[in-house]
Amino acid sequence: MTTSAPNDPALPTRIGAFRLIEVLGEGAMGRVYLAEQDQPRRQVALKLLRSLASGEAMARFRREVEALAELEHPGIARVYAAGTAELASGAQPWLAMEVVRGLDLRRHVTEQGLDLAARVALLAQVCHAVHHAHTRGVIHRDLKPANVLVDDSGRVRVLDFGIARLAGADEQTRMTAEGQVLGTLPYMSEEQLTGEASLDLRADVYALGVIAYELLAGELPYPRLPQATLLGAIEQRRRHPPRALGEVHPPARGDLNTIVMKAMAAERSQRYASALDLARDLERFLARQPIEARPPTASYVLSCFVRRHRGLATSALLALVAILGAGLVALRFGLAEAEAKRQALARLEERESVYRFVTELLTAANPERAQGEALTVREILDGAVSSLEDNAGLAPRTRAVLSRLLGRSYSALGVDAQALPLLEAARDLIPAGSAERDEIDLDIAQFLLKTSQPEAALARLAPLSARLEQLDPVLRAGVAQVEGEARSDLGEVAAGAERLAQGLERARRELGPRHPETLQLLYAAAIGEFQRSELQRSRELTEELLAAYETSLGPRHPRTLFARDHLGIVFTQLGDHARAEALLRQALADSEQVFGRQHPSTLTTELNLVNLLSGMGQTAEALPRARQVYEGFRSRRGPENFKTLSAQTALAYALEDQGLLDEAEAHLRDLVTAAERRGPASPDALPARNNLAMLLVKRGDLRAARGEFATVHQRARELLGADHLFTAVFASNYGDCLTRLGEPASALPLLEEARRTLEARLGADHARSRTVRERLAATLRALGREAEAAALAPA
Repeated sequence: MTTSAPNDPALPTRIGAFRLIEVLGEGAMGRVYLAEQDQPRRQVALKLLRSLASGEAMARFRREVEALAELEHPGIARVYAAGTAELASGAQPWLAMEVVRGLDLRRHVTEQGLDLAARVALLAQVCHAVHHAHTRGVIHRDLKPANVLVDDSGRVRVLDFGIARLAGADEQTRMTAEGQVLGTLPYMSEEQLTGEASLDLRADVYALGVIAYELLAGELPYPRLPQATLLGAIEQRRRHPPRALGEVHPPARGDLNTIVMKAMAAERSQRYASALDLARDLERFLARQPIEARPPTASYVLSCFVRRHRGLATSALLALVAILGAGLVALRFGLAEAEAKRQALARLEERESVYRFVTELLTAANPERAQGEALTVREILDGAVSSLEDNAGLAPRTRAVLSRLLGRSYSALGVDAQALPLLEAARDLIPAGSAERDEIDLDIAQFLLKTSQPEAALARLAPLSARLEQLDPVLRAGVAQVEGEARSDLGEVAAGAERLAQGLERARRELGPRHPETLQLLYAAAIGEFQRSELQRSRELTEELLAAYETSLGPRHPRTLFARDHLGIVFTQLGDHARAEALLRQALADSEQVFGRQHPSTLTTELNLVNLLSGMGQTAEALPRARQVYEGFRSRRGPENFKTLSAQTALAYALEDQGLLDEAEAHLRDLVTAAERRGPASPDALPARNNLAMLLVKRGDLRAARGEFATVHQRARELLGADHLFTAVFASNYGDCLTRLGEPASALPLLEEARRTLEARLGADHARSRTVRERLAATLRALGREAEAAALAPA
């Protein structure tokens, strides 16, 4: 490795605790020095990164380094520490890494003259190292031979894990923080090239496939990509599929060709699900065992047996070949090759059709075509649907892909009436039993759940649940989430939370802790724990989720906003109003920028802020916000939607606090009527009746309030359980009403029950706990038990 003295005049001879010795190398993301660390005394590779322009980028850099430092594997170069040094030119970010001396993977296999088996063994080592990082939630995103060194002992060491994510890439591939295109063009997956935000570990699997192709064939699958621009690379990949590895390098025909081409599949769903799966197939190839990348048919297993036991099988094989005849063999493989070509051409035509359609869709926003008007996303989507309906020449699969894309886009915008017909149309165009149809069924179930149809969502999932073990792990995680949330929405709160917890544990094991689907389940599990009043557990899960999303997606990604919003709700219930308010106000400001003022997600966050402000007694601000949120949900979702009813509840509460009792009571009676229409077993009916009863107490109509409280308390015990937080709140209110009516003996057990639960759930210092103690003291005094009442009085 060429080295030189650190002669950059802009740099000091020291960076923090490190003395610079010599330059080890330089790339697009920074320069690497050999340096000596003071404590502990050791040599390190000190990488000085290109400047991180914003505080947000710097914060993301620090968070991601924490994840990288957790990687402990013999095939991964360690990250020891990271920080920034203040230089004359500004803040200089640095990474201190383990010094690894050796040749990069490409030079090593060339200079050592390694045979095919030795190269495959090295590739399997690399896959195992990458899989270790994936299990810790770290995706490399810039795997290439230059980032893999082989030391003197022949052990591979993968370098620069996560650096592309930390510091960006060269100008040709740099975009915004959301949807960045990061990496080195020849090794980038289809989803990286197009800037998809939801990259997963299969992007690294693709890069591993390209590395394998290059090391075995001696050339890249797309030889012209190193000189291409980003757009040129996309066009090359779209128009010119790579030659099969076995065609370029005949010794790699058969299983090895199958393994490498599967890893390099353009569609991520067709690749190996993990780097570990790829490693195991490479190892099966070396051991002459059946690989998993193709169905283990009887003839295929027999061929593997023959390779392992050549002496025993020779005579039997000769006899078999004589019987079958060369003609049948040739015919079989000829038909298989023809079918493979047919499918490849069909997929290529499908992708080109989708590409043309989406290009037309996006260019509709061109100022010249729009005739000077600023088109909204909704208007562009509406135009796309019309175009899809008019385009009768599209193949069924292409039409299905586009219908699903448009349906999901409408759903994300909250335009529910347009979303479901498109999703159903996509489903009807896909053959039953296929993975694509399963995915669309999950899309539809998620839509039904989002639009307050939990029973319909469960019905849609029933066929998938019946064969859960045969599903892809990602799809399995989605099913667990919808089932858990639907059970909770139907009032089966404990069962729903348990299903989510089970799904989360399995997703962590099968997909890794930072996989997008695992994080989605983590979010749902946090809400599930909240719903069964396990507030501290919900707080822990939500804080874990928020940290993960801020690291991987950034502070203003929609999923980050949802996590911050929920954490604000949790702190509201825990009584930490200052932290709740800070979280909710920040989430609301960001949501307005990301989604717009009237989007359901923004309205939901503002509703949570309204509830907090009302609880803090700030109803002067809460009331106008509550009116706005209620009208927003009512106009978008209709009067019977769950969110509309929640907003109406918040409005009634704010009206009551402002003394507008007649208007408040009218809203509360509407809410009770709407809840009863959904059935008395619906948990939504409980807060509506409780709030009506509280207003009746304020009006002085205690007997009417008593009847409402009795119903609420009994149903809460049946639906939520005796030790649920809300059951305790309702018991406290009911007991207070009975004491006011002159029935303290009946009130006492209710208040004692409420005190035990509230103090256990919220702590003795929470406002609700203090309220129930005050009510209990008043009841004890009414019973003549002054000493016990005095013991409950605040000091």
